Amino acid sequence: MGLKLNVGQKLGLGFTFVLILTLASILLAMSRVHEIKDTLTRINDVNNVKTRYAINFRGSVHDRAIVLRDILLINNIQDVYPELEKIKQLAANYAEAAIALDKIFASRTDITDEEQRALSAIKEVEVNTLPLIEKVIHLRMSEQAPRAVEVLLAEARPAFVEWLRVVNQMINLEERMNQKAAAQARDVATSFDALMWALALGVILLSAVMAWLLTRSITQPLRQASKLAQDIASGNLSGVVNIKGTDELAGLLNALVGMQSSLSGTIRLISDTADKVAVSAEQMQVATEKNTQHMHKQSDEVIQAATAVNQMSTVVDDVARNAASTSDSSVIANRSSRQGRDQVLATVGAIQNMADELGHTSVLVLGLADKSREVGRVLDVIRNIADQTNLLALNAAIEAARAGESGRGFAVVADEVRALAHRTQASTVEIEAMISSIQTCVDGATHSMSQCTSRAESTLEVANSAGSALDEIAAAVELITERNLLIAGAAEQQAQVAREVDHNLVNIRQLSMQSAEDAGRSSVASGELSRLAQGLREMVLKFSL
Repeated sequence: MGLKLNVGQKLGLGFTFVLILTLASILLAMSRVHEIKDTLTRINDVNNVKTRYAINFRGSVHDRAIVLRDILLINNIQDVYPELEKIKQLAANYAEAAIALDKIFASRTDITDEEQRALSAIKEVEVNTLPLIEKVIHLRMSEQAPRAVEVLLAEARPAFVEWLRVVNQMINLEERMNQKAAAQARDVATSFDALMWALALGVILLSAVMAWLLTRSITQPLRQASKLAQDIASGNLSGVVNIKGTDELAGLLNALVGMQSSLSGTIRLISDTADKVAVSAEQMQVATEKNTQHMHKQSDEVIQAATAVNQMSTVVDDVARNAASTSDSSVIANRSSRQGRDQVLATVGAIQNMADELGHTSVLVLGLADKSREVGRVLDVIRNIADQTNLLALNAAIEAARAGESGRGFAVVADEVRALAHRTQASTVEIEAMISSIQTCVDGATHSMSQCTSRAESTLEVANSAGSALDEIAAAVELITERNLLIAGAAEQQAQVAREVDHNLVNIRQLSMQSAEDAGRSSVASGELSRLAQGLREMVLKFSL
């Protein structure tokens, strides 16, 4: 239907149309029934009544003729009087019927001219016959029976015959009118039967057409809505629907089209998000692999630094032992001054080497600090990526929740992505804590190495002074002894510091190895995140946008 009607209005219009057709059929049937009723009423209440009155006329005329004959046949005059009473009674009956018949003719508008003529003929014959009856009775009562017989036979008898004829004529007229009315009623009933069949077929046909139009206006949008829903359920979001009308079904189609458009936008957003997550995961994996390489390199350098510090500790122990030996041998120092000078020169060289190793170790430790800070920056990038991934997964979960049942798969994937992002954040926090600890240890080691370097330089200066003053060893044995004690104490302190540096470097190596393991786990997590993003992208590709 082209009318802008809702479903309720269409149904109401259809039922109203059927009710109008039914009411029209009922009204037409009632008019036919009333017509038949009027015909039957005219037959029973009018024509039959007129016929009955005419029959009363005939009975009265016939009986009066017989009584009049009997009056002439009775010899005893006394027996005539009862017969005269009969004639009076019959005349009264006739008059009563005539009055009633005149009322009918006066009150009815459907009296025909032929009926009027028939009644007029009866009245005319009545007027002509009544004097003859009175004449015959008068002659009989005057003892003129023969003359009365002559009048009866010659005048009254033909008048009675004519009177009965016109009365019978009226009776026959009313019978013909009844037959005609009955035939009309039968014709009306017959035509009414055919008309009712025609009306019934017409109503059924028009109702069927109206029902077909209404059903079509309802089922066609429902089929479109069903097909659109099936397309959406199968992943086809590219369907186009031509929506006509403004009823509830058109509103349903508009809602489905809106849902299709919203779901299509959500799928596109998920697809873009999956692409971004995949790219970010690949970048994070590359950064993590580089960080792992740096960690391994840092571990190797820390091992080298630990070896150098161990060697320095050994040298410092030797210095301490040599200083003690020098203190013990101060008595023979004068004799061994040249040998002592050579030993001092060797000590100067060893201290110089130790200072060089400390400087190299300090550089390595500073490099380790720089690498630790670089790892911190990489972890900041990883944390930002994990935060962004968590937000993207949260948005994907929200959009999947909006999509309802069809977005359940996306919700599961989004939850996995969010859980992975949380694990990445947790690992990043642990690595940051470890790196912070490493940086603290490295700062302590740097400070200790700076002190060791200063002390080594001081020791080197002392050794140089000792080399310069070897010529005065003989005169300053006690002074040398004291200084040897100082050297022994300083060497002991240097040995202690060297052992602490060695311990710190071992801790740094362990932290570096743990950082490398955490970086490996981050790399695995990045790969898993990349695979999840790829799976999400493959799932999105199932939808036709």
